[in-house]
Amino acid sequence: MQWSRVQFGLLASVLLVACGGGPGGSAPKLAPPEEFRWGGQPITFSPPSSGWRRQRDQHGGIRGVRFIKTGSVGEGIAIGEYYQLGDRDRCRALAEFLEEYDSLSRKETLRRVQKIRMGYMSWFSDHEERLASVVNEQLDEFRNAVIHGRMLEAERALELAQDAALEIRHELDDVVDEVLFRAEDRTDPHFYVVEEPVEGELAGEPSLSVSYTMERDRRTYSGRQVYVVRNNRLFVADFIGLAENLPLFDAVVQSITFPPGDCE
Repeated sequence: MQWSRVQFGLLASVLLVACGGGPGGSAPKLAPPEEFRWGGQPITFSPPSSGWRRQRDQHGGIRGVRFIKTGSVGEGIAIGEYYQLGDRDRCRALAEFLEEYDSLSRKETLRRVQKIRMGYMSWFSDHEERLASVVNEQLDEFRNAVIHGRMLEAERALELAQDAALEIRHELDDVVDEVLFRAEDRTDPHFYVVEEPVEGELAGEPSLSVSYTMERDRRTYSGRQVYVVRNNRLFVADFIGLAENLPLFDAVVQSITFPPGDCE
């Protein structure tokens, strides 16, 4: 995919002004940073400081937390992970299995191997498909070695499976289409005006953002989604509400950091 390239320094300056951080303005108030983990990669950010109640959020393949403005008609800020990508990662499962398999019964060992295998109807890239095939081949070797009592061969096959799983690295361009905001995917697409995606950088990683407006009940709502991949996890920050609260959303997004995750 090709989108317009925006230098991070310029983007940060725009956000600073938008958030009231320039002369004569005051930055939106945020609460202290919190750490969240929905998979193998933690994420930290500063939520809105007050006036926004939180709830668990899971829809459209995204699992996370949503902050809803008190007394509003559903204005919300959400941050979550596209778990249908993250759940494909086998690095953590293989690392745990390497530590535990020799203490398991044969039945449990073979059951775990079957659960770890990688098999999907589609792949995010040829790179993922090729390496997943290697993972599965080595797990088959492991299974056969266990059945025949060749435990040194079994351990080696498991190590090779883990090596292949570690090589599977997803980039933003490979996976963002799965969650990218499009008017045609909405129930009433004619209510939406969607801007072109804009590239940037977030917490040291390439990012993409999509802004839009929605007309509903004689009122114009603003929306924005920001996408970033870290350690094979696709994170989505989402806003829908009045334009006056967009600077708060941008401040929350800019507070995002990524502590070390599994298999880095």
